Amino acid sequence: MADDFQTLIGTRTLENRIGEIAHLIRDAYQTPPLLVAIAQGARVFASHLSNHLGDWAELGEIGARSYGDGTKSPGEVEVYDGEYLDPRGRDVLLLEDIVDTGHTVARVGEYLLGRGALS
Repeated sequence: MADDFQTLIGTRTLENRIGEIAHLIRDAYQTPPLLVAIAQGARVFASHLSNHLGDWAELGEIGARSYGDGTKSPGEVEVYDGEYLDPRGRDVLLLEDIVDTGHTVARVGEYLLGRGALS
């Protein structure tokens, strides 16, 4: 089945671009941000980005789900599995795979700001 799909962007191109993004992040932040992947969709990208950043930035993961009929979000988002993250006094860079309404990113951002994140 996997052979039925055409490769649009090769692995090397993706890795190079992720490396470029890592350089942009290093340039944009004076101190290392806390990278937070909103599971599960951003997990693979976050892992590759973290590899490019090395020990410079910490990577964590948080869960979020919205309730609805599966095709349309009512805007209510539950944040879970983020208790171990310590965003106090740090900039946080959220990594998400799909942003449609923005409700999930907004809610996770509010959650982390409420726990002391700078931005």
